[in-house]
Amino acid sequence: MPAPKRPAADIINSDVQSEHQFDKTSLTTFVADIEQLLIAEQQNVYKYSSTTFRLNLATISFLDVSLKNETSKMALTIAIDEDYGYVIIVGVLSMLFGYGLGANIFLARKRFGIKYPTMYSDTNIQFNCMQRVHANYLEMFPTYLTLLFCGGLAHPFYCAIAGVIYLLGRLVYSIGYSTGDPQKRLFGLFMYIGLFYLLYSTMELAVRLLRWI
Repeated sequence: MPAPKRPAADIINSDVQSEHQFDKTSLTTFVADIEQLLIAEQQNVYKYSSTTFRLNLATISFLDVSLKNETSKMALTIAIDEDYGYVIIVGVLSMLFGYGLGANIFLARKRFGIKYPTMYSDTNIQFNCMQRVHANYLEMFPTYLTLLFCGGLAHPFYCAIAGVIYLLGRLVYSIGYSTGDPQKRLFGLFMYIGLFYLLYSTMELAVRLLRWI
């Protein structure tokens, strides 16, 4: 018995649907395979990077760079070097150093009989110098911490050393100034060597983030 004849339109529609279904299925399978490969590759990259990535003096590397469609800007993820722990330690030491200066003023008030809320004495120059030691440290503390923690992202180990140099300079500055002779504070000005290096590292970080170099 001969097969019934189908209208040409039905045959064409059936073929188109078959091709469409095939293409859709193939595309879904292809995307799934690629997605698995990408996920595996990303995992390998992150595993490798977590143990070997270093921020060094010459360059700053960035991982997982992707484009945001809504802003058309680069999203950057910075891997923090393990040496950044030294930066954090120096930051904590800086805080403790400030507490020490405050305690020194507290003891000086008792020794010289200067009560709160008097900030400076009309007659005691040594107390005024000691008060300036603490006040000057607090005035520079936000700037110093900002440069330390930002610059430390670029060169953590060297910025930690720069931070220690700054604190040592502050110590010499404090001892000299607390004698009552303001000129003796100048022996501690080498602290600015450390501060200027922190400034350099912070600016380098900013320039590299902006991809100006």
